[in-house]
Amino acid sequence: MAQKKSKQKLKISQRSEPAAPAPAVNTNALLIALAIFFSSVVIYIPAMTAAYIWDDDQEITANRLIQAPDGLFKIWFQNTTADYFPLKSTLQWIEWQLWGINSSGYHIVNILIHGFDAVLIWLVLQKLRVPGAALAALLFGIHPVNVESVAWISELKNTFSLVFFLLALLAYLNFEQQQKKRCYIESIILFVASLLCKTSVVPFPFVLLICAFWQRGKITKQDVLRTIPFFLAAVALGYVTLKFQNERAIGTEVIPIGGFWSRLAGAGMLPWFYLFNALLPFWLIVIYPKWHIDPPQAWQFLPGIALVIAMFILWRYRHSWAKATFCAMAYYIITLGPVLGFFKMSYMRLTLPADHFEYLSVISIIALLAGGGTWLADRRRNLRPLLTGFAVVVVAVFAGVSLAHASIFKDEETLWRTTLEKNPDTWQGHNHLGAALFMKGDMASKAAAFKHFARAVELKPENPEVHNNLGLGYATFAQRPDHTLDPEMMKRAIEEYRRAIQIKDDPSMRTNLANALGSIGKFDEAVEQYRASIAMDPNNPNTHCNLGYTLIQIGDLDGAAAEFEAALKIAPNMVQAQQNLEAVLQRKQQMMQPRK
Repeated sequence: MAQKKSKQKLKISQRSEPAAPAPAVNTNALLIALAIFFSSVVIYIPAMTAAYIWDDDQEITANRLIQAPDGLFKIWFQNTTADYFPLKSTLQWIEWQLWGINSSGYHIVNILIHGFDAVLIWLVLQKLRVPGAALAALLFGIHPVNVESVAWISELKNTFSLVFFLLALLAYLNFEQQQKKRCYIESIILFVASLLCKTSVVPFPFVLLICAFWQRGKITKQDVLRTIPFFLAAVALGYVTLKFQNERAIGTEVIPIGGFWSRLAGAGMLPWFYLFNALLPFWLIVIYPKWHIDPPQAWQFLPGIALVIAMFILWRYRHSWAKATFCAMAYYIITLGPVLGFFKMSYMRLTLPADHFEYLSVISIIALLAGGGTWLADRRRNLRPLLTGFAVVVVAVFAGVSLAHASIFKDEETLWRTTLEKNPDTWQGHNHLGAALFMKGDMASKAAAFKHFARAVELKPENPEVHNNLGLGYATFAQRPDHTLDPEMMKRAIEEYRRAIQIKDDPSMRTNLANALGSIGKFDEAVEQYRASIAMDPNNPNTHCNLGYTLIQIGDLDGAAAEFEAALKIAPNMVQAQQNLEAVLQRKQQMMQPRK
């Protein structure tokens, strides 16, 4: 009689167990957690009072969604952002309600979240019975390669997504131990929350399988079945992110990462690059020099070949001496997967590698080294003093490097001067340093800014922003000390604005062009540009006000009054619009009075 094969089902059973008494607080564990947390926070004291840098204006100061009362609805249900990370944006919306424009609040929150991440890493590694869990968590908290993610407000998505990533992993490990359905559901919900902060956490289902192998030495069919909901969530929100990146963040811009072979070469080189920074984090740069891999040279495939060979050897001996290294490297490479260059990302228009891409992956390298050192110290007691001393030195050196590195994030000028000292050919560095100097206001700083804008155009002529900024430089120096205008300089400003608009149409660039045209008396053309700007951004009161003033110059008082009124509807307390409107109405009244 043939036996029926029983189908293997997803086992999520609930046990009926008597309630256990509440455990007493473990004083040692609490002290360890506090030590990890405060060590991870104290090195970022220089960053707590730092200013906004880089694209923090897009995230905070110029982000109308987090400033609007109905911003939460738009964040979640309107496709108006470059990325769909609504949970991260929700936290920023809450922060705006608490401290508004004050940058310190945002920095402190990001730093505190990072400290919490470090503590969670300790808990996860303990749960996985990885030796040296506390040391690994401490090293993560103070590691220099993480400074970029913690000291830069815009990278809240890194620190915040890791919170939910680690909580989801803890919930899943609890489920495996206790077989409680509640823990499994919690893990799924927490993973989705992590994806809604940043979708670089999509490898999470693979991480679950790596953890299964680490704990039991094999991956069963049941392990795979349990990960299906996680894979579905990862694919769905990963698709959303790719769609947003390609259609909104990138658009028509060309991301210089080349074709398949260029991307393959880069993907083989990047893990070694990040591994070097994880082990010797002493040459960190905000923007690394551009990698020339399009087309790739033959030698550039060697790192990838070496990586494949190394992983094959580790796989071959995964059940013996190589188990820990195999699991750590598998986690490391898989979590780097989304940022290896196979998928286009807007950041990669600057360079292929970035420190903040390593925030999630560096955990396993640190855990491997801390665990290996602890394991060796436990088995070779004669080496324990030497290994302990080495660990103390590493902690002290890493903390010192991180403290110094965090200090360069204090403001735009410091950040970009330091970056250009290490990488003088980054167009982004020249562009942002130029902007920082330009905003100082004095002519000496503006003259220095002009040189940086010009260099940025040389390095990145296809970028619209650098042309716009160079146009601002020309327009500034077109104003002579005797308050007359240099028409040649203003002509060059207009040319740069037009080039910027040809590359990418933008309302602020249209406004700059309109201002320049109006300054040389081309009012009809200026009106045309103002109207084009308003069509793209109808809620900018300054543009309405500028258009109103220009309409006065061509005698259209009714049109001018309408623009000033539009500006006041948007910004009721706008003094300039109110004064201009009163002047126009008074002038119209005078014109209507009969002459004597």
